[in-house]
Amino acid sequence: MAEMNFPLLFDGAFGTYYYALTGDGELCERANLLRADVVRRIHRAYLSAGANVIRTNTFAVNVVNFPEEAQRFSVLKAGVELARECAQPFDATVFASVGSVADKTLAAASYLAVCKQLLSLDVRHVLFETLDSLEGVEEAVRFLREHAPDVQIAVSFGAGQDGVTARGLSAERLVHRAEEIADFVGFNCRMGPTHLANLMRRLGRTRVPLFALPNAGYPALVGGRTVFENNPEYFAEKTAELLALGAAGVGGCCGTTPRHVECLAAQLHGRETVHVVHQGESHTPNKAEVPPLSGRGKKFVAVELDPPVDADLSFFLSAARSVIRAGADALTISDSPFSKTRADSLLCALRLLQEGAPTVIPHITCRDKNRVALKGGLLAANACGIDRVFLVTGDPPLKGEGGRPTGVFSFNSFELIDFVKTLNDEVFSMRPFSIGAALNVNAPNFEKELSRAEKKQACGAHFFLTQPVFSEEAKANLRLARERLSSELLCGIMPVAGYKNARFLQNEVPGTGVPQSLVEALEGKSAEEARSISLGEAKRTIDELYDFCDGFFLMLPLKKVDYLTHLIEYIQNKEVR
Repeated sequence: MAEMNFPLLFDGAFGTYYYALTGDGELCERANLLRADVVRRIHRAYLSAGANVIRTNTFAVNVVNFPEEAQRFSVLKAGVELARECAQPFDATVFASVGSVADKTLAAASYLAVCKQLLSLDVRHVLFETLDSLEGVEEAVRFLREHAPDVQIAVSFGAGQDGVTARGLSAERLVHRAEEIADFVGFNCRMGPTHLANLMRRLGRTRVPLFALPNAGYPALVGGRTVFENNPEYFAEKTAELLALGAAGVGGCCGTTPRHVECLAAQLHGRETVHVVHQGESHTPNKAEVPPLSGRGKKFVAVELDPPVDADLSFFLSAARSVIRAGADALTISDSPFSKTRADSLLCALRLLQEGAPTVIPHITCRDKNRVALKGGLLAANACGIDRVFLVTGDPPLKGEGGRPTGVFSFNSFELIDFVKTLNDEVFSMRPFSIGAALNVNAPNFEKELSRAEKKQACGAHFFLTQPVFSEEAKANLRLARERLSSELLCGIMPVAGYKNARFLQNEVPGTGVPQSLVEALEGKSAEEARSISLGEAKRTIDELYDFCDGFFLMLPLKKVDYLTHLIEYIQNKEVR
């Protein structure tokens, strides 16, 4: 870093400025080959404005946008050479820009492919920017460290006003993770300078130099075009203040222009950097502990109820009252299983609290809401006294005639668990959520399923609810899960309602694992006989797995509430013997 003069002054946006100059809506990286004169013009404008660091016009060069290796290399090579050509008379530093890859299944391969080509061009500075996670980046950094240890690496994250990336991850936590692998860390894009200042105040000092490249502000849609305020003086004033918060370098991202950088250069004149930072542990605020489900020395009993498909809550509330009277410790409320619209799980959970439920555990899926809506619901739930949630990916919407909606799926279950854990650390520290996750003991490849559960546990899951346990294989899987998982484990019990219900579950509901032997035992039986067989099977499972779980997760068979009250009483009687 000896050749760099701090504070660093990065350039501003390339893509939005390129569009403003040309009106060309195609990938601006293609201009490296097709409109090199415009690329030179933009680089030189930023350098003349005072930037001492510029980024190559290669942000979107990846295996998705440029799948052919030869074409990708040509665009990268032209981008690097144009930036070097422009930077040389100004003695400026060139960072090769590597932008985020949206498709995370391709991220690692894409970053690695680009980095290999950049090394063949003798690039000495690499910037991974606008990242929403470190997925794939860590592998690319390891490659760079192994094959070119003198290359300086910068890693930058894009976060919203709440300090959370598009993947729902805490930008603060990501920066602190990136400190372990990078020479520089930073933030760019997605927020203006004021909100970026708020994020940096929470972050505190970093162990490596930190840079901050905010947007010009927030965009508006005018005449079908996305535009930013023309505010270079204001932007420069606010962005320069980031130096006092620990930034060793500043610059601009979307909406900024050479005029923004020129004004920022004037603000930086005579300022000194404060990037020399402490090596001690950062202060951790006081936090409340997440209480265990089974903390009262007894098996915890949770009962699942489906909200209604209409506006009539009468059966839902009646069933809840019955199982509460029987001694259920908690009511779990499903979130539109099979993608069939039902009353909102969070609102129904709140109604149950108002009805006197001891504990409610609403299910929350990734299917129907984006990060903004999910966080809004969690904020309201926490404020209203809900402190346990069950997080699942959710059944995908059914497709077919009638134009059914597609799922949102901003997260998968791992990411949603990590997102809520982040909120526990940063927003709900005094009343954190106990986070539940699913474990399918009927999975054909249970070792893979158990590995997924271990990953969920590492992401922050405090307890697991299993799928219904019927077969000997499922029982063995639960025992194995008990050995491998330290989180609390509630064994799923679903007494079937009769022969037709058993056949339906066996053939049309994946993951239930209803054995053929139970179906055959129920065939031709009266309602009372079927009840006895079904409850007998459930009680045998409870007996066999009683010592291998922290409690039981009872699922309602059709509307036979008496089945569940019977099982609750059975579990309670076992505890007083």
